[in-house]
Amino acid sequence: MKNRVLFIVLFLGMCAGLLQAQNKQGNIWYFGNYAGIDFNNGTPVALTNSAMYQMEGCSSIADSLGNLLFYTSGNNVWNKQHQMMPNGWALHGGLSSSQSALIVQQPGSYNLYYIFTADEEAGSDGFCYSIVDMNASGGLGDVIQKNVQLLNQVTEKITACFDSTGLGVWVITHDWGNSSFLAYHLTSSGLNLVPTISNVGPLINGNIYNAIGCLQSNTTGSYLAMANENAYPDKFYLFNFDNSTGTISNQIILNVPALINGPYLPYGVAFSQNGEVLYGTVHTPQVSILYQWDLSSGNAATINASILSIPDSSPLHEVGAIALAPDKKIYCAKWQSTFISVINNPDIVGLGCNYVDSAIYLLGMQSYLGLPNFNVGIFKKAAPAINLMSTDTLFCEKHCIDFYDLSTNSPTSWQWLFPGADSLTSTLQNPTNICYNIYGSYDVTLIACNAAGCDTLHLTNFINCYQNPTDSIYQSNDTLFSLPAFGYQWYEVTNGIIAGATNQYFIPQQAGSYYCIASDSIGCAGSSGTIVITGTSPQPSPKEREFSVIPNPFGDKIIITFKNKNFKQLSITIKNVLGQNVYSRVCSPSGVRGSSGVNGSFEIDLSSLPQGIYFLDANIDGESTVKKIVKK
Repeated sequence: MKNRVLFIVLFLGMCAGLLQAQNKQGNIWYFGNYAGIDFNNGTPVALTNSAMYQMEGCSSIADSLGNLLFYTSGNNVWNKQHQMMPNGWALHGGLSSSQSALIVQQPGSYNLYYIFTADEEAGSDGFCYSIVDMNASGGLGDVIQKNVQLLNQVTEKITACFDSTGLGVWVITHDWGNSSFLAYHLTSSGLNLVPTISNVGPLINGNIYNAIGCLQSNTTGSYLAMANENAYPDKFYLFNFDNSTGTISNQIILNVPALINGPYLPYGVAFSQNGEVLYGTVHTPQVSILYQWDLSSGNAATINASILSIPDSSPLHEVGAIALAPDKKIYCAKWQSTFISVINNPDIVGLGCNYVDSAIYLLGMQSYLGLPNFNVGIFKKAAPAINLMSTDTLFCEKHCIDFYDLSTNSPTSWQWLFPGADSLTSTLQNPTNICYNIYGSYDVTLIACNAAGCDTLHLTNFINCYQNPTDSIYQSNDTLFSLPAFGYQWYEVTNGIIAGATNQYFIPQQAGSYYCIASDSIGCAGSSGTIVITGTSPQPSPKEREFSVIPNPFGDKIIITFKNKNFKQLSITIKNVLGQNVYSRVCSPSGVRGSSGVNGSFEIDLSSLPQGIYFLDANIDGESTVKKIVKK
């Protein structure tokens, strides 16, 4: 059995790893006026099944295979069937909030997701979180906690990145009325409600429209960029981010040329996949412009000098949010357009970045100013691709096995979950001696992380632990019988295993204490109790000689024939091989045909029983004797 099972484990492990090789949590986008895009086939495909109308910020999330889980406008939450989730309405985002919502999976959990929301125009709903449990509502999800307020007034900015271990996530916003960034740490233990505060960057206060504009991290969590529609002249900002502490520092102001048509409105920001090129959008009622900066020097003056203006060819549709996608391109929202634009090669400095206006047709649906907000760390190439194996998956209770991580891209930390085992969790790369003492089917989850991100593999019913059978033995005349099973091995307590004693019955040849271990078809085994034989040939009791069962094997009826009726009480019990009673009756001597001192008989109709082996227990005046009978 072990060789066969090991092959299955290796096959399952490798297949699961291949399926999980690319994190596809950001592969389904819903945004704007019922618009959507599917990136699962490599080439973006427009979707028309959205239930969402949203002018600006939104967020969506898929599982790591690219299957939609849910999406949100920051006000409402829809499941994968495009139905409103239970309790999934009246969240504290905003219809016109630049980054109304951001969905982040709780590290170490495959079913819990946080929705962070920011009210529009520094509104009183502030910065909140809600929690979705994807195990609820039959796997469609339910909002189990809603609108827990962290701050009572913030700007319209939310972004996230992985921490330095890859096991946690920083969720970052900018406060209102001051220059403070606040970074909240989300780990497997939940959200730390005490943020890391960095007083760096511009003071954002005054007119409520100054709250507008996006905040974004790069894929490695080393940079933050911010667009801010503050008092004229408005600006873009670049900061260093320490993803080990959540500290923000080293502000660089990114100036843009003055526009002839008056104040420009910085709105969207996005980093290229390699994190060395930054893009920002500005718009006015007359013009929309996409800007590019080369960050590779790390020098403020050099970065500012690298600015490149990429005019928009369709200014009637103002450019809005820009977002890095799973295909490593950057897409641009266009106000009330049935198209979105694309930067095909965002890692390339200069016009080689290949901006194409109106590149993706939305099949009649409309883009507004927003695109889905993600932790872009999920798009990083070097995140682990999970694969695992175990030494067994099919075994008997009270058995221990080993697990091995086979993930690629050099994970640096591991979180294993073993529900049903004696060790429920492990942070070892290759945990050993994981024991399952109670039979059942159990899931296994592995979360492997490095600095670029995490990948999660959840295997439902991966472990199948079977119950050991319960054996019992009986003595009839000089023979010991076991309950029916797949295999048998008889033992004597002092001398151990009895060679060749592998039948259901055994005839002891000498005094001793005997027991049997019975096994089922998959090799699980259970031991019987012990019967002590005091002589070399166990003798039947006198009352056992007083009756016989005929015919045996039988068809529909059996007759118990008695030598005489010199007894006070007789009870007959018949059990099947599972030990279940299938017949019972109590008789007095008068209930048996025949006269005292003359053979009597007791007929039993067993026509309703199926074919098989049964055990008849005749208890005469308190003394019990078991005979095996067979229905043919």
